[in-house]
Parts: sequence; structure tokens; C-alpha cells
Amino acid sequence: MAPVRHGKLRGFASVWLPIGLRINDCPVLDGPEGVWAALPGRPELDRDGRARVGANGERVYQPVLEWRSRRLREAFSARLISLVREAYPHDFDR
Repeated sequence: MAPVRHGKLRGFASVWLPIGLRINDCPVLDGPEGVWAALPGRPELDRDGRARVGANGERVYQPVLEWRSRRLREAFSARLISLVREAYPHDFDR
């Protein structure tokens, strides 16, 4: 994992899936509800080509890949977080 500390973002992880697909730069995030991982996204652009910012002042991202169900999304996140915690046990100390 490439560590980063910016808001909720704690870093990016890349993962190989059993089907042979590598997903690069999955964001690993930490918030009040705990730690989770997501699939990478791309910044949403305004008509002038600048990254759009939401009401909360943070960039808005569009999904590039999506899971078919919430169950799959949560299972992916849980497994990726367990691997990150195993490799970097102190990165999520509060």
C-alpha cells in the first residue's frame, strides 16, 4: 500500500483478483464508521475540464468499475482491508 494521509484517505492498494485481473490504486479510507476499501474512480470534471467539487469541499469521483451487489462490494473491502492490516499493522492506529 502506498500510504497517504489526506482527509479520510489513508493510501492506495493494488490487488490481483483470482481471475487474473489487477486493480491498481484502490483507495483505502478511514472514517467514523471504520476502515474500508473502494474501487478506483476518476474525478468528475466540469464543463471547463476542472475537477468538480461537492458541497463538502471535496472532489467528486465517478466510478470506473462497479460491483454487482453490495455483498460483493463489502466482501472485497473487508478482504482488502484485512490484507492491508496484515502487511501494515500500525497504519490504522488511532
